[in-house]
Amino acid sequence: MLSVAGGQYLTTPRCAADSDYVRSNDTFSRFFAGSMLNELSYDDGTATDIRAWPVGHNGWGAYFDADTFPVYIESLKVRLRTPSNPAYCGYQLAVFLDDGTGKPGKLYFKTPVQYAMPGASAWNSIFVDGAGQQLVIPDGKFYVFYLQVGEPPECPYLETDAARNPLANYWKYRSGVMTPDSSPGDFMIRAVVNIGTVTHAPVDLRVLYVDQPLYDFVQRPFNAPITPKGRIENFGTTTVAPVTVECDIIGNVGGLYYTNFQTLDSLVPGQDTLVTFADWTPTQAERCSVVIKVSPDPVPQNDEKRFAVDVLKGVHTGSSPAHYGWIDSDTTGGPTYSWIDTTGFTKVGELGDNNYVQIPFEPGMHFPYYDSTYDFVVVSSNGWVALGSTNPGGDLDTVPDKLPTPTSPNRCVYAWWDDLAVGAGFGHGALFFQWLGVTPNRYMVVVYEDAIRVGADTSNGITFELIFRENGTITCQYKDVETGDLNFDNGKNSSIGLENKDGTDGVNYLYARPPMSSAVNDPANRLSPGRAITFMLTTPGVAEERTSLAPGLRLATITNPVRGPLRLSYDLPRAGYVSVRICDLTGNCVSRLAADVQRPGRHDLTWARTDGRGQPVPAGVYFCTLTADGQRSSTKVVLTE
Repeated sequence: MLSVAGGQYLTTPRCAADSDYVRSNDTFSRFFAGSMLNELSYDDGTATDIRAWPVGHNGWGAYFDADTFPVYIESLKVRLRTPSNPAYCGYQLAVFLDDGTGKPGKLYFKTPVQYAMPGASAWNSIFVDGAGQQLVIPDGKFYVFYLQVGEPPECPYLETDAARNPLANYWKYRSGVMTPDSSPGDFMIRAVVNIGTVTHAPVDLRVLYVDQPLYDFVQRPFNAPITPKGRIENFGTTTVAPVTVECDIIGNVGGLYYTNFQTLDSLVPGQDTLVTFADWTPTQAERCSVVIKVSPDPVPQNDEKRFAVDVLKGVHTGSSPAHYGWIDSDTTGGPTYSWIDTTGFTKVGELGDNNYVQIPFEPGMHFPYYDSTYDFVVVSSNGWVALGSTNPGGDLDTVPDKLPTPTSPNRCVYAWWDDLAVGAGFGHGALFFQWLGVTPNRYMVVVYEDAIRVGADTSNGITFELIFRENGTITCQYKDVETGDLNFDNGKNSSIGLENKDGTDGVNYLYARPPMSSAVNDPANRLSPGRAITFMLTTPGVAEERTSLAPGLRLATITNPVRGPLRLSYDLPRAGYVSVRICDLTGNCVSRLAADVQRPGRHDLTWARTDGRGQPVPAGVYFCTLTADGQRSSTKVVLTE
């Protein structure tokens, strides 16, 4: 083998056999280019199709073998079709090493979010061969993955050609797991490698990439921390000891939030390691820069990597103009998830698809909702429950909408509004209900068990339940939120909330139909197992309107929120029997402050924040309810430590 430098060359082979007397055809000449670069690819260069994952953080990859080693990667290429809005053109590329068995192994390199040209179908190149930045592949075998940023239609689409190259070896990356991909066509992913020699400095530490957080961080529960991680490498020729690694987090709004140092005993030449830093808890939603640095090092150009992360805080509370609101279990004072099993429940007959069934409340339980009370509900296979309506369905009741909406169905609680089906003909799901508790703490539970999303995996159902409490609160609990299809998992494509009888007032905990830019609380409020959401009235004024209280009957708190004992006052327009109760978010009565006949006029009460047994109650949200002369007034109270 002859080694040549890069450039243009002319080769002229000749036949020099003495027995050949015809010399006119004994030679020919050819020009060739000598290069240290080799572009590795399988596609034919013509894009005929596109693909995208339903959700971000997933991708596809290609295996490459340079047929020589060692090599270093000069650049990475991917062909993308992008939307016209530049904000939706982000993507990432990553390099994995071979694990020795023909499978992707260690993540060796990952880019920050890159941005492709908007409104284009074009190749995008990322150069990674700067001094000290070279990605050396010792055995010449590696994998290049395209990682999707965003969700369709607001994200790039990976392009493919028409027919798959039989030599190609492709993989898909889903939720951190890589499996072989056999779909038709070639992924238009390429790599350019250099067979030249890399000259290493004696001392050269470098940061390869920021591993955690990812490009967005949904903070749930409200105080969930970020655990920063980054991979560093000794790219020099001598052992370095000790090694100091620094992580800074800088908010676009709040400035420098966090600095943490980690010290490694030593790194030998060629050794890399993943460094984990101390937790950091974000306090507001904003874009932050995660900066990881390594020292000591006389080669500064590769000592630092920056990565942008969007901190998305869960929306834990909300309310409507008519003061119906919600609070979820991922924040202080929210409900506690406590699944109610269906043992002993009544199983409803085959509900099927696009069907509904009427279920009564326990006799004597009149459920208050907006401006009336109701004796029964209508339960739909499509994940909504209507209050007291015999025919709530509409032509579009399988297509979830933002809430409130005048389009039927109305007067509903939407626990998981989507095109669902329940019954043996649609997998193995069933609908259950049961009356529980005793007056004044009765409640009815409606359970969707293994409901399927129409068009998804019939063997993979979702399970959730609604709890209607006598005091008017409604709690939705979610046990299993995976449908077997990323298009619908975790409440994607659904609408969750409630609304009044004509669709003029309501709340939307989550509306997650694409595109994400027009959704509500998405992805911050997508569901996870163990989530509970309580819907309730949030002000006494609405309760008074609903129950037509006599003039002058109003319950008020002296201070709110409350750090010590709670002081209450109310005025009675006339003498009569009075009840004052304290209930928690689940509707359970924790303390009864009054239950007797009282004179008209002003009355003051003090609650020592104890239950009926004299035990202290925990901080959180409670409801104080005054009942007098058949009328009622309520107020919400927040107890703090």
